[in-house]
Amino acid sequence: MIRTVDLRGRSLSKFEYQSALPRASMDVAQAMELIQPILHRVKNGNESDLLALAQEFDGVLPSSIRVPQSALDSALAQLDPKIRTALEVSAARITKVHN
Repeated sequence: MIRTVDLRGRSLSKFEYQSALPRASMDVAQAMELIQPILHRVKNGNESDLLALAQEFDGVLPSSIRVPQSALDSALAQLDPKIRTALEVSAARITKVHN
């Protein structure tokens, strides 16, 4: 379950922010070792590999991985403009870093 923390209207010190929003500690090298086989299947596999991964990790076996254009259009139309802007800024930053 994702914990929601509402800090709106509060003026916190760095320590208070860190206490309210603790960072998870993890061994990145160990995590990468675990996910490399999955990344390989996604990058080099085909649609049946992706469907198998969906069943393995999500417990569902969709009939297709293609999302109908009408569903995409509907989702975009219903998206809060502020969230869309935030997603577009994030995507631009990711593209800038990885290109």
